[in-house]
Amino acid sequence: EPTAPGGTALFCSTSLGAVVNGVRLDADYWAEGIIGPVRFQEAIEALVEMGFGAFLEIAPKPTLASGIVRTARRNGGTARVVQAHRDGGTVPALVDLYLAGAELDWTAVSPGGAFLPGLPTYPWQRTRHWALTENSKESGMRDDVVTTIRTLLAGHLKLSPAELSDHARFLDLGADSLVLLKVVSQINERYGTSFQPTMLFDEHPTVRALASAVEAQAPAVTTTVAVTTAT
Repeated sequence: EPTAPGGTALFCSTSLGAVVNGVRLDADYWAEGIIGPVRFQEAIEALVEMGFGAFLEIAPKPTLASGIVRTARRNGGTARVVQAHRDGGTVPALVDLYLAGAELDWTAVSPGGAFLPGLPTYPWQRTRHWALTENSKESGMRDDVVTTIRTLLAGHLKLSPAELSDHARFLDLGADSLVLLKVVSQINERYGTSFQPTMLFDEHPTVRALASAVEAQAPAVTTTVAVTTAT
């Protein structure tokens, strides 16, 4: 259920494929939802047209994220999908929503105004800045491996590497099975690893997770990275 500026709740129906108000959720409506077509794409298009760009998926698995991202991109917009079910609990999801530009009611999260560690102080322009230094490491991962994976992925998604989060799931970024197959093939060829595309769904679902796995399989790897910007 999206919220319009000012806090007004809107109802977006995937049965009707539109944002509607005043619809009676009676037996006929729910019956149509069972036997009729699911107009998920039309619903997302309606939300994108209204200017919505941040979505919260509450399902246990990220099943809708890639479809939302692709639909928004086809309609000239952008979408950031945040997963509600996170290992770190609620706060990481709130952080991602804040970075995606959502206006959050922090008093509802912490009525007493308590300090929440790990929250960013300002979303900036949502641009990532990297200072690569030789032999630099973060959590045991070489920055050149992270940059290589992000650059390869950005090329297939027709995005700038700076637009990709290292901690977002590949599916959330809009990567489908074909894109992940291409990325895995290039990673295996470059580093001599033996990853399967299915591993990027659960075992190594983010740029950072895959970089860590590359480090484990090919710890002595060295590479020269040319960072390109997709047009």
